[in-house]
Amino acid sequence: IHAKREGNNMIFTGTHNNNKISFTTKIDNDAWHQNIETGLKHFIKSKNTRHLFWAIRPKDLKLIKFMVTKVKEEPITVKGKTVNALNVRMQLTGLMALLWNAHYWFNPETAEFYKFEGANGPPGTPVTTIIKIK
Repeated sequence: IHAKREGNNMIFTGTHNNNKISFTTKIDNDAWHQNIETGLKHFIKSKNTRHLFWAIRPKDLKLIKFMVTKVKEEPITVKGKTVNALNVRMQLTGLMALLWNAHYWFNPETAEFYKFEGANGPPGTPVTTIIKIK
């Protein structure tokens, strides 16, 4: 799959689920971040407390809008040592915000990803924890 943004158009081409695809979807001016761990770097380092962005859901190539909010700085354990981390809450937008959220922790100065915790699916899905070990 190849996805690229041209203005407010997301253009998809390639093969998805063994089917050739070629379509365009309109989005607004908010950013597109497909890799959250690196895509939020500018936001983490900024003074902004909230950020809206789009991401592509891989299973059906639907564009989903998310909001991230800086929650607080707090100590967490990474690689066996305690570090100061910025807790960032990620959620869907609108009424869907009530259905799903997850948390990311980043180094507040460098925006290095430390940890993710949240469900990788609908309500009731078990919580997944991802911790950077290298």
